[in-house]
Amino acid sequence: MSERDDPETEALHVLRKILEEATDMGADAVELELEENGLEVCYMFGHTGLGNILLDHKQGQYIIEFIVEKAKLDKSSCGKMHMNFHKGQHPIVVEEYENFGESAFRLILDKPERQRVYH
Repeated sequence: MSERDDPETEALHVLRKILEEATDMGADAVELELEENGLEVCYMFGHTGLGNILLDHKQGQYIIEFIVEKAKLDKSSCGKMHMNFHKGQHPIVVEEYENFGESAFRLILDKPERQRVYH
């Protein structure tokens, strides 16, 4: 089995792609919730979200398990993790919350500092 065939490695690749897309779109956060038919992914812009469902439930499960482990959410509902994407390591604040009786996760992206120009 090649590394690409490993479901956990593939799930990590998908999470990295989700975070890259969120950053490219200028999203503030990504909300993830494991649903019966797959992983619900919602890119958040302030209080507005743009969502999609990844149809692979097992892959979604691997992604959630990875986040819980990396952000150390076993004893807390808030944590921090680092992910490599866009040629760098990025800090991500992770909040776990309840949504209609199910666990959901908000991954808050670190925004680059705004450049100020003084004349």
